[in-house]
Amino acid sequence: MLNIKRTIVFMLIITLTISLALSGCSSPQTNQSAQNEQPSQSSEENNQTKAPEPIEALMVTANIGGNMHVIGGAIGKLIEENIPGSHITVQPGESGGNPIVLNEGGADIGTTMYSNATSAVAGKEPYPTATTNVSALANFNINQWITFITTNKDYNTLQEMIDAKHPIKLVLAKAGSSSETLVRYILEGYGVTYEDIKSWGGSVTHVSHSDAVNLMKDRHADVYASIPSLRFPAVLDLTTSAEVKFLLLDKDIIDKIAEEKGLLTGTLPANTYKGQDQDYYSLMETQLLICKTDKLSEEAAYNIVKLICENKDKLVNAHADMSTFDVNTACKDTGFPLHPGAEKYYKEIGALN
Repeated sequence: MLNIKRTIVFMLIITLTISLALSGCSSPQTNQSAQNEQPSQSSEENNQTKAPEPIEALMVTANIGGNMHVIGGAIGKLIEENIPGSHITVQPGESGGNPIVLNEGGADIGTTMYSNATSAVAGKEPYPTATTNVSALANFNINQWITFITTNKDYNTLQEMIDAKHPIKLVLAKAGSSSETLVRYILEGYGVTYEDIKSWGGSVTHVSHSDAVNLMKDRHADVYASIPSLRFPAVLDLTTSAEVKFLLLDKDIIDKIAEEKGLLTGTLPANTYKGQDQDYYSLMETQLLICKTDKLSEEAAYNIVKLICENKDKLVNAHADMSTFDVNTACKDTGFPLHPGAEKYYKEIGALN
């Protein structure tokens, strides 16, 4: 009996000894495993708290005081305030020339219009070659329409004025600019050139919008071909200080031009401006934000687009034209292909499939 008890005690001691030994062996493994996991957890935390990449860029917009120069300045400020270490220099530019400037490395971010984008991508007039290093960030949905505004009370349509071979004293933007190109397309659609207008005793003068308005007020011009948005200062000035008419355009002619040139059409709502008592159908532009593709990383482009889409209120405060901006259409009708970073953001919010 005594031997049995001794045997049981001995077996218990051996069992306890083995258990302690196994426990001792397993503890370092557990600790080592925990140690191995710590760098992974720390890495995740670092990724979550990693500061966004600073953006150093030159942005070219439009004329000083114009809507796109003001909006460009507001976007630059937005980037600097929200991405530490960033610096955005905003300079005036020209919508038609900005794609070339970006493509050749003269700037990093810019604004342009839809017709410029589609022509630049295809290498069509006035672009000698296709731009290959420019991408789109956003379509601001700031629509602008080509309009012919007159102080002459004898005509209601552009066709009537052309049929009468009226000596039109035409004022419009500088040759080669976006609006001048579209105005010329429309006149050509009617079978009219600048030389024809001059042969009727008229004139064609390329000036700034403010100078055009002054010439109209002083009766040195009687037709102002412009490209107003819903709140265009020059047209507001003219329509509130002089009695004018908006010369209506032929829809079939406009549609034919748009189809041949790959342009947009649209309607300026009636009564947007004094003297415009009907819907005005014409060639339409929309403003775009573009960039030099290899200048902006995917992260930088993503962050810029995200800031714009999440801060519409601040951009509207900078310029009322941004009130029509829509995050769901910002990725459409961009002319240029979307930058990969912009595409990533639009897919994340469901605006792009």
